Amino acid sequence: MARARCPECGARLSIKPGQLSVKCAYCGIEIPAEQRFRQAFHQPAGEAQLPSAPAGGTGKKTLIFLVAVLLLLTTVGGLSIYFASGASGGSSSQSTRGSGLFEKLEWASWAQQAIPSQVNEDAIADPVGWVKLQRGSKQTIHLAAFDGESGDRLWITDPLIPADKLHAARLVRAGKRLLFADHMGRLRALAVATGEVSWQVLLGQQVERIYGAGEGMVRVELKDEQSLVLELTQGKEVQKSVSNQTEGSADQGALAGRQRASAHPSRLSARTAACEEVWSGSIGGETALTRVLKKVRPRLQGLNVRYSLLDCEGNQLFALAAASKGARFPVVARFTISDRLLGDSSYYAGDAKELWRQPVSEANPLTLKQYPPEIATFAAGRLVVPYALDDRAADTRLACFDGESGRRLWDVAIPGSRGGNTKALVATDRRLFVSVYCCSLHVFELETGKHLMTIGRR
Repeated sequence: MARARCPECGARLSIKPGQLSVKCAYCGIEIPAEQRFRQAFHQPAGEAQLPSAPAGGTGKKTLIFLVAVLLLLTTVGGLSIYFASGASGGSSSQSTRGSGLFEKLEWASWAQQAIPSQVNEDAIADPVGWVKLQRGSKQTIHLAAFDGESGDRLWITDPLIPADKLHAARLVRAGKRLLFADHMGRLRALAVATGEVSWQVLLGQQVERIYGAGEGMVRVELKDEQSLVLELTQGKEVQKSVSNQTEGSADQGALAGRQRASAHPSRLSARTAACEEVWSGSIGGETALTRVLKKVRPRLQGLNVRYSLLDCEGNQLFALAAASKGARFPVVARFTISDRLLGDSSYYAGDAKELWRQPVSEANPLTLKQYPPEIATFAAGRLVVPYALDDRAADTRLACFDGESGRRLWDVAIPGSRGGNTKALVATDRRLFVSVYCCSLHVFELETGKHLMTIGRR
């Protein structure tokens, strides 16, 4: 017998098997006792049943759900592989493009400045340098190239060196090859166009520096004060190891990266010897060949000169200084000096002739950080100097001057650089590459100071 309650008055009802209807003894309402009614109202305690879905319905929905999840994971994984392989995407100029969806890319600005190179042969310098990729908790160091026009990533190598060993690495560009020496004494040649390794040799010692040794050859100086000459095509040794103190080539190779005049300093003019080690971005007609000279500090009235910048192509000298009295705001000046004094080992050089001087910024001197500039670059007749305001919330700025007259050409902020130190500058005749710690590379138009893109992130 099934039991239920009257839907009108709530009185208890008893329904016998096969009974089609039941009449409430209290309110007199007659209630149909058909199957669907009994399922809703008349199941006695202990016999309650859960509603059942149509046969196969739950399994079908579960299967559809699992297939959808599988398709989503496959799509995300495919996109990650696609982007990680170097594909460009979107129209944003932020060049974290090309990293996977679960990757974070940073420009390793603490390692070395950008090396301008002709990667895609479009006559615009493309920056090549070290980047750090972070996938979850794993960090790896790679070499990567980016398009100098769009910022798209052109290629990226497999992991090359542990982050804590990057200080021992040496990287230069020699024509259409990048030469990379790691902390284990391996020297590898990579194609500028693709980043693929074309040859490698085991040197048995860490490398001190790499520089040109004539057409199609390179000299490698080792930490043990030995050197050897290799040909660039296959990396074959063409000259036995010799002492760096007794041998040198009279030819100077056209390297981009760290470059050294190959002749022994005593056989060179003082100015050439001063350019013994320089950062170079020489590619085709684009040139940026300068060196900061820490021991050439001319006596210029009212200035405390910290360093000098030598333009190795045009023999122009610029003083990186600060006012010696009152507010010690940053100042740049152009001067001339004799070869004899330029080659002097003393920290101060007299008889310097000042041609012009300019405060780095036109802002109130008391709003600037009170120290002389430590880095600068000169290319295409323009001197670029970074400076910082005495406000941690303010972006670091760049000032550009005409090298001949000292006229200020532009003054711009480095976007998103608040609190970040400018680690390196390198310029070609069209582009300015600024490495900011930590950890991004900013690309500007040298002529106008227009910010073009950011590679990596702050």
